[in-house]
Amino acid sequence: MVAEQKRIQEMRLAEEYNKSLYFTRKGEAIAQQAAAQMPSQAPISRSVMPNGVPNGVPNGHSQSYAGQPASTHLTPEMVTEVNRILGMGDRLGIEWVDERRFRANSWNCYNTLQGNGAEAMAVLETCLQEHAGDYVRLVSIAAKDRRRISETIIHRPFKG
Repeated sequence: MVAEQKRIQEMRLAEEYNKSLYFTRKGEAIAQQAAAQMPSQAPISRSVMPNGVPNGVPNGHSQSYAGQPASTHLTPEMVTEVNRILGMGDRLGIEWVDERRFRANSWNCYNTLQGNGAEAMAVLETCLQEHAGDYVRLVSIAAKDRRRISETIIHRPFKG
């Protein structure tokens, strides 16, 4: 039992599950707040396919969101996570991995950025275009001691 718990900690399975659960609930709360602030419009419910493309969006193109430029790959959750990381003054790391190396937890660094949100969005969108069939994650890196604070998988390859 102890060995199994140690294995789960090393693989960070519980941490990944809790993060995804937290961001799902947080995203729902933000959507409810936005709907309450704009009573003239019906609330929009968006869900994301396993490949990161919002449901109901033709040809994989997303619509622009309030205050955000039109994008073909970025969802509001991705934009929120990038803004959260940069807003805390941390460095943003973008990493990718293919299906085989995902099982070995052997990620490749795509880029690291700090401060410029517009540049970070552009780099993230380019990464998602180049690695549409791969896993992509965002990493929050403390600027002071370069310690990893959080890792969030934002794109998974579509298996169909």
